[in-house]
Amino acid sequence: MALIYFLSGFDKLITEAWRNGAAIFSVVNLDFFTNPVFSISLDKWQLVTIAWAVIVFELAFSVLIWFSAFRKYLLILGVLFHLGIVVFMGLVDFGLLMIISYTIFFSLKGEP
Repeated sequence: MALIYFLSGFDKLITEAWRNGAAIFSVVNLDFFTNPVFSISLDKWQLVTIAWAVIVFELAFSVLIWFSAFRKYLLILGVLFHLGIVVFMGLVDFGLLMIISYTIFFSLKGEP
């Protein structure tokens, strides 16, 4: 899972459309990726902020998840991140699969 986040974050980091917010613009404006119930319109600064937040989250997750002090917070942020994908993009299967996959970071006792 850490590798998935690292590769995804690195790819976004080197892609101009992510650095300038165009990727988020596409996501919120293409019918394929939008949930009509939660349609939103964003300003340029909001698009760029969201894009960079995604990049930072994915790269940070890939490293910090291995440190127990950060794990609980990263998992909470990850669940919120993927719930956002479910609600705003309508990618239910993907979002729920990623949330379920977070269970690999918990021991049998349920502690991070």
